[in-house]
Amino acid sequence: MLIPNAGSGAKPDYRQPSNIASVIIPTMKDSLKKWENMFAPAVWDWNKDRKDDLLVGEGSYSANSIHLLLNQGSGGRPIFDENNRSVLAYGMGLEQLTPCIVDYNGDGLFDLVFGKSNGKIAIPLNSGSKTEPKFGAPVEVKGSAVTPAFNSPSGRECDFGLDRGNFHGFFSVAKEADDPEARPAEGVACLKAGYIPSPNTIMPVPTRYSPAFGKTWSDYAWDWITRVRRDGSSNFFSAVQSGRSPLKTGTSYIFSMKVKGNKVNAAAAGIYYHGYKKLSEEKIERGDRGSVTVKKNEAEQRKQELVPFNVGSQWTEVRKELTVKFDDKNLADLTKATSWSTAILFTLGPGSNGGTLYVDDVKIIEK
Repeated sequence: MLIPNAGSGAKPDYRQPSNIASVIIPTMKDSLKKWENMFAPAVWDWNKDRKDDLLVGEGSYSANSIHLLLNQGSGGRPIFDENNRSVLAYGMGLEQLTPCIVDYNGDGLFDLVFGKSNGKIAIPLNSGSKTEPKFGAPVEVKGSAVTPAFNSPSGRECDFGLDRGNFHGFFSVAKEADDPEARPAEGVACLKAGYIPSPNTIMPVPTRYSPAFGKTWSDYAWDWITRVRRDGSSNFFSAVQSGRSPLKTGTSYIFSMKVKGNKVNAAAAGIYYHGYKKLSEEKIERGDRGSVTVKKNEAEQRKQELVPFNVGSQWTEVRKELTVKFDDKNLADLTKATSWSTAILFTLGPGSNGGTLYVDDVKIIEK
């Protein structure tokens, strides 16, 4: 697809097209036909006719390659077809081929940049000419870290929306020695959620995200693990921890944690527990033409307790008393919940100056 820049070079502005079909660039004369899939495009005036041509890396498995399609149209209205397509490099069974071309060392010759199978990036410089390039041995690129090291919390499953486009969000274990703002309420470390500064100095980080569904995540509170994570807004965060010791039925507990931060919205702590009991053995019913149906006789119930909370610049305690009980009479003789977990659910204002949440001293204690 080709989406024009409605802004400037210094401040680009790319707008959502009203009609996707209007921005699709066909790569065949017949626009309804397709060849291969999962394309990674790069733009370059390959034959120096002042019209941008197209380099395409295939993402499909096995017989993929890097292709060159020469532009038969103009810069603003490119035209590509199969009669002007050639292979630049064969993939030899590799996947996700992604080409790019630069004048990397400023000598006016295009060089190559590629990813290696060991996860690193390498550059072979062009020591030949523009018409007859000659590439030396690839040299791995070394860089310096632009962000502090992230420390993944043990025992918690954290989601900061990376798969929903929240590219600069993070969760990390913060210590006061590394983060003066942390000042843990208890011990030497706490959990931190926030955003790293964007490395892109040209295009600003979005300051607003549109949720993928019309309601807030709290409308789907019980289904959070299957629905909110899949359909939630980009800047939705969650940190989940499975219960380590049994919750006894008919028993009261105190859930508590300490929080502080800024630009935190729609925040809540969730305590989820689940009861299950097999009432009798499964029955196998045979139907017509050899069909088989397994009939199960079981009781199951899921319960939740949500604790909305607000945060400020100082540590405050979030607290909730709950009693573990199941309404299903078939589960009346359960002595403990089959499984349980706690979750911290919230959204953070996005961007380099976006929100931050610190969490510490999370616990659930029998009353």
